[in-house]
Amino acid sequence: MIRTVGVCLGFVAIVQPAVAMDCTAYRHGPLVERDLLVSQYRARGIEERRPEQIRYDPAYEAQGAAAFGGTSAGPTVAEVFELSLATGLPFRGSSLDEDELRILIGGVDLFPLASNLPHLANKPWNERLLTRDALNVEYWVWEDYELTGRDLPDGFLGVTYPGADRSADAPQAWARFDTKGDVTEIVKCATLAKYPNPQCELHIKIEPVFAETDFDRDVLDQLPAIVTRTRNFTACLLEEQFDGAAAERDGR
Repeated sequence: MIRTVGVCLGFVAIVQPAVAMDCTAYRHGPLVERDLLVSQYRARGIEERRPEQIRYDPAYEAQGAAAFGGTSAGPTVAEVFELSLATGLPFRGSSLDEDELRILIGGVDLFPLASNLPHLANKPWNERLLTRDALNVEYWVWEDYELTGRDLPDGFLGVTYPGADRSADAPQAWARFDTKGDVTEIVKCATLAKYPNPQCELHIKIEPVFAETDFDRDVLDQLPAIVTRTRNFTACLLEEQFDGAAAERDGR
């Protein structure tokens, strides 16, 4: 059944039924299953973390990820993966290679992605305000942003806040919004003045998982592909065991 959930600016937002993803592009052998410990933010503070099971090919684990509790053993509060932008395969090249996508995964129940915008767009600390939504979830007020006019393709709008550092070497931020005005992605980049290797971050959320993808600013023109890789890889972490070959055999 197709359900209409909202109308904004003349567009109708349509939600399709959830369909299992074909995750074979990111699953090349036996999978690791482990618990990602998800924080539960409420106005009264952080409740006991709950486990959210993630599944992945251990070949994607970042080298040196043990600092995050990694190497496929036991529960973790965060996990780091490395994959190739071009192929989606595990990345094992140099850290200066423009093909590297480094994805940091953490989990927070219900906390909106938009609440990270003030931090990423350099809103002064003394002007950041906490409020709470109808579910009693605390979040940072983000709606008082300003548009810079320095936009990226595919609907990424340059954003800043009153009082933010706007010097030539200050980081830059962009956000993309859906038809309801909700933030769907945030990008933050060091300026080209940050010689010799300025980096960018892409931030998304697939409830309850936050993903931050670090990449070389020199490939910012490939942002649509970076968004797709990040979203698909993150969704597959949460996906049940499923692959295209099995689906074809079962007639699905």
